[in-house]
Amino acid sequence: MRVEGILTTAAVFERDRYVVLPSLLKQPSLTKLYHYACKVSELLAVLSPGDDQVVGTPRAYGDFMMDGLLGDLLPEIERASGLALFPTYSYFRVYKHGDTLAKHTDRPACEISVTLCLGFEGEKPWPI
Repeated sequence: MRVEGILTTAAVFERDRYVVLPSLLKQPSLTKLYHYACKVSELLAVLSPGDDQVVGTPRAYGDFMMDGLLGDLLPEIERASGLALFPTYSYFRVYKHGDTLAKHTDRPACEISVTLCLGFEGEKPWPI
């Protein structure tokens, strides 16, 4: 679909199977979620210190704040993708210096995924 000669995000998503949505989250929500994730990761470092993909890096599945974010972002993600979606789960990590996430294929429940950088400490964000 084109709007005045410009591809819509849904058309880009259909063509490329991904779309970049800068500023999907606005301030102050972005900073609050970043600080929340950092604080939770301090607890998770002891309780849930990683998985097979990034060993030793705190992560959380089904966190109530991140699950809430799924619902909050759903209308915008549906608009951007042109799809009617059903949120399945949330998962977050707070990566440490030196962490790497190898290219991988997610499980079928991740058919449509949203990847967000909530914040970072350093010169530039980790490339997604």
